[in-house]
Amino acid sequence: MSYFLCGQTGNKNRGCEAIVRSTVSLLGGKSGDVFLATSDYATDNPCAKELGINLLRYKNYKSPMQRALGLIKGKVFPNSLGGQKYIQSEVLGLLDKGDTVINIGGDIYCYNTPRKELAINRYCKNKGIKSVLWCCSIEEESITKEIKKDLNRYDYIFAREMLTYNNLIASGLNKEKVIKVCDSAFYLDIKPIELPNIFEKNNTVGINVSDFFSGENGIGIKSVCNLIEFILKDTDMDICLIPHVYDEKTCSGDLKILKDLFEKYKCERISLIDKDLTAEELKFAISRLKLFVGARTHATIAAYSTGVPTLCLGYSVKSKGIAEDLFGTCENYVVSVSELKSGDEVKNAFKFILKHEKEIKDRLFKILPEYKKSILDAVNKYIIKKDELKKPFEICKGGICTGCFACEKICPTGAIKKAQKNGFFYPEIDFNKCVLCGKCKNICPALNKAKDDKDFIPKSYCAFNKDENIRNESSSGGVIPALAKSVLSGGGVVFGVAFNKDFTLCHTAAKTEEELKKFSGSKYLQSDKKEVFIEIENLLKSGKKVLFCGTPCEVGGLKAYLNYEYENLLTVDFICHGVPSPVVFKEYLKSLTEKYGKIEEVSFRKKIPSLGNQNFNATFESGKEITERANENPFYLAFLSDLNLRESCYNCSFKLKKRQSDITAADFWGADKVLGVQDTEKGYSLVLINSKKGEKLFKSSEDKLQILSVDHAAAIKDNPSYHSSVIKPAFYKAFNKTLNKKGLDRAVKKYCGNSIFAKIRRAKYKII
Repeated sequence: MSYFLCGQTGNKNRGCEAIVRSTVSLLGGKSGDVFLATSDYATDNPCAKELGINLLRYKNYKSPMQRALGLIKGKVFPNSLGGQKYIQSEVLGLLDKGDTVINIGGDIYCYNTPRKELAINRYCKNKGIKSVLWCCSIEEESITKEIKKDLNRYDYIFAREMLTYNNLIASGLNKEKVIKVCDSAFYLDIKPIELPNIFEKNNTVGINVSDFFSGENGIGIKSVCNLIEFILKDTDMDICLIPHVYDEKTCSGDLKILKDLFEKYKCERISLIDKDLTAEELKFAISRLKLFVGARTHATIAAYSTGVPTLCLGYSVKSKGIAEDLFGTCENYVVSVSELKSGDEVKNAFKFILKHEKEIKDRLFKILPEYKKSILDAVNKYIIKKDELKKPFEICKGGICTGCFACEKICPTGAIKKAQKNGFFYPEIDFNKCVLCGKCKNICPALNKAKDDKDFIPKSYCAFNKDENIRNESSSGGVIPALAKSVLSGGGVVFGVAFNKDFTLCHTAAKTEEELKKFSGSKYLQSDKKEVFIEIENLLKSGKKVLFCGTPCEVGGLKAYLNYEYENLLTVDFICHGVPSPVVFKEYLKSLTEKYGKIEEVSFRKKIPSLGNQNFNATFESGKEITERANENPFYLAFLSDLNLRESCYNCSFKLKKRQSDITAADFWGADKVLGVQDTEKGYSLVLINSKKGEKLFKSSEDKLQILSVDHAAAIKDNPSYHSSVIKPAFYKAFNKTLNKKGLDRAVKKYCGNSIFAKIRRAKYKII
């Protein structure tokens, strides 16, 4: 069972971030995998990696024509998904019966027609997928005929305040599906940070203002100015201006307004938090206030939930409803911009909060435990139903499964086997053997993602092997052979990838320098790890030092399987573009065999000065040898065009700033620009140190390497695969359909070639 959190607009609004973080916390993460669909992938990606959840993109229309076609389709076929079928294609492509869609964009029902929400809710209803409207607020007049029809499709509606609950019941909705809860953000954690000096006095008023509270002729801002002047003149309290929306490029950000106020009243008693803080960090700052005045609902929730007396500058049902739930009335607790007349209303309401500070604190302290419990109870009763976990299940979705097969190795009954699908291997469960122990889900690195450290900056180096022969045999600078020799010299064992006799790429062990040679050169395939994880575990337990080299997800799979931080385990990953299909590669080699006879050796990165170091080379028993540039070889071209990669590579969960590996090695693309070197065809390696163990290993190899320290940002500038997944091409499905029916050569010519027809096909997919 998987949970899909939909309706996310982006974490520039820290209220959206607060909802995501608290929802993930409430779901617990043990009963299935969590997906977040967002309109702002780049902004939300660090948070998703930190939380260990999967991030999906809402796509944008590629052209005005595509937008027009989507709108027309929606008008002509009102019961269809219209353009939303394209916009939400990543979500729809993963949804299965048994999953739960949780629309976390409940706020949007306050403002306009929620097109995304209407579309996916209709899709869920048609497919028999459970859908939940999460912590919504909605005005009575907003429940139009269309909206009511949409609301009736939900299995459950979580109303976050009694005003909304009453509005929904009054509209005729079934009482069984409308559940009164508190907002999930009441469960948001806090993360301590360094605060401005004025907080030391424990006498600070926090103020948050948004453009929604500006009002006619700016009366809202004027009323806030009157409040600030009152605090500075008639009290000894300090003021901290706290934004909760950081989008300065649009009018919806708080920072510009607060910066203007800061400049207007600039003095030692006023501070401004202008750092780009997370929702948890902002909640910490708010929790240290004496009083809070806020326009953003989730900023006021941060205050309420930490017992800070609060005046809400409201403009919708949600602010009034939450205040009424907490205090029995919104009078003096909420000032609506529509009610402003003299400009003194905010100041007068603040005086009430100040006067009743202790009573309000006592009230919050008394009511919050039971109030917060409402949503936890609702989640456990209506969303996480434990009996559903006993049904047959997938370990993880095909779209995120990396094929590490840690699940297969950990299964106590041998119920998990490899099954081929779309050219890759996935775990398949024999439920006649499965005892529902849950070990496979608990160990899966795709479900239980490592948390990232967004502030981590690895020490970065350019390096190459002093031995010209080793450097020439390597794809880049020959750093990994140097690291491997250091491990072998201490009696350790090295694991890397090599082709076996039938050109299946496998992880295998090397115990001598001669055996290391089989690991030389990049091999653009997913490897078969066979029993390597078990072999490594046995070596580690016996005290042997082990170096494991693999993709970031393979390192993640090994560490998930071991579930223990062995001091004698060293890991090296590389900056990965994605892994192509081993099944397709076998078919490609079969076509070469039919043409030229038995293959003796293949190489993806043979250093040939006239061809560069991205080429495919094969030698045959007959003495025949072929070498093709990357853009001429069909297998290589499909790889570079991002058309033949594993599904998980388009949304990689392992591109972390703080990698799980001890060292990350890669080609140093851009070495000519960063270091001024001219002989780039010789190969230069980028080395990133991720741990103390990695630093120690690198230093032990210094005698074998030429090393230069480099700036991290400059070093990765030309290597976008370090932090970003490739984007799945629009014609991915069409390409693979042709690949499966007519073979690799035909698919590549049809979609990747330089013919006018191939160019027209690619152009067509950019439009539709």
